[in-house]
Amino acid sequence: MNSIRLQARFVVASPDRVLHPGQIVIAQGRIADVTSGAAETADLDLGDRVILPGLINAHTHLEFSDLRTPFAAGSSFPDWIRSVIRHRREQESQLSGAELMERRKRTVSAGLAEARATGTVYLADIVTEPWRRSFLSSGRKKDALPAALSEQPTMPLTLVLPEIIGLTAERFEATKNWATGLASATSEESDLLAGFGISPHAPYSLLWDELERLFQTFPEPSLTAIHVAESIDELKWLEEAGGAFLESFSSLGIPIPKHRPQIDDAIAFLLQRERALLVHGNYLTRRQIETLAGARQLSVVYCPRTHRHFGHPSYPLENLERASVRVVLGTDSRASNPDLNLWSEVVVARSEHPGWSPGQALAAVTLRSAEALGIDRAFGSISTGKWALLSVLDCQPHWTRENLVDEMTSAFAVPKPWQDFIAKHDASEGIEK
Repeated sequence: MNSIRLQARFVVASPDRVLHPGQIVIAQGRIADVTSGAAETADLDLGDRVILPGLINAHTHLEFSDLRTPFAAGSSFPDWIRSVIRHRREQESQLSGAELMERRKRTVSAGLAEARATGTVYLADIVTEPWRRSFLSSGRKKDALPAALSEQPTMPLTLVLPEIIGLTAERFEATKNWATGLASATSEESDLLAGFGISPHAPYSLLWDELERLFQTFPEPSLTAIHVAESIDELKWLEEAGGAFLESFSSLGIPIPKHRPQIDDAIAFLLQRERALLVHGNYLTRRQIETLAGARQLSVVYCPRTHRHFGHPSYPLENLERASVRVVLGTDSRASNPDLNLWSEVVVARSEHPGWSPGQALAAVTLRSAEALGIDRAFGSISTGKWALLSVLDCQPHWTRENLVDEMTSAFAVPKPWQDFIAKHDASEGIEK
């Protein structure tokens, strides 16, 4: 069969377009038609469910997907960072190079599997050594799919952001060379790889002048992401050269850089990029938010459950929305979050910010996230020509067309990839491989 017609009680084509019931026609892996009603006989009726655009996770670190519980927040942000460093060093000391590579591959695969199982179809992953393209090989065979899906990419597709970090020239140069070399290593199969961006880690962890010089000669990446204004300890360090970061750097023997960039410097740097993510922004001031107002090339990533884990004051979401700054959601990692279910971020964000509209919350993991990552021509809504990478939610009895988006974005749930329903569907119903 060259096309498949799906049907469900609801189809949420976009935050402001709800079909009840709705049908979707898929051909060659893409949306061929979206219609209201049930005039045609469906090949696959999902029944009392909601079909959504596949979810897009704008920020994660899959390398921590093997953690069962997050690291404790500690008394300061550097305390938590030390737990991250300890975790990495323990693995490095206990495993050979090949074993460490295999461990990282299994960890990334586990994160991808969890993301897929909870409805995420695309994510932006910040990566550190060791990392190889083969981590993003699904092993899927094209001929295992129905003809209507044969051209569809596997999921979740991954935009890889190698991390640049270092307060010494040696460390900075090493991570810079590693990061810039990843994109040229094209020999390994990687059907989940969507492309490469770059992630200079944070203003407190970089030789900032070297970063500026790097971007004067470095080809503009598709996306630049930096952790900015993440903690109060970061602000104390950048503004006063004091606090917990000074103590941490001194205990680790890290030289104190002469130039400490300010949050304003990081914002100015990101605004010069072709496309950028300001990750976290927990402590952005009103003045800094006004600087971001209307900057369509820049998006701010809010990670609600990580924000809650560290006990930060209320996130400046309302101020960002009033300034028309695009806010999108991410899970961050299992180092600060119990799981990678992006839908839980939607629900927590709405509970923390009752004034955030249901449509805004849904868009922050669909259409807005697609715009932030530059993939909105192919993802983010259910419309003709876009990839048919969809998520499915079970309906509650009291959900109606009028209250649907409000109710579902307030309900903890586990979205499922719609392709899983094909495996359960009898081939005699008309879907042939």
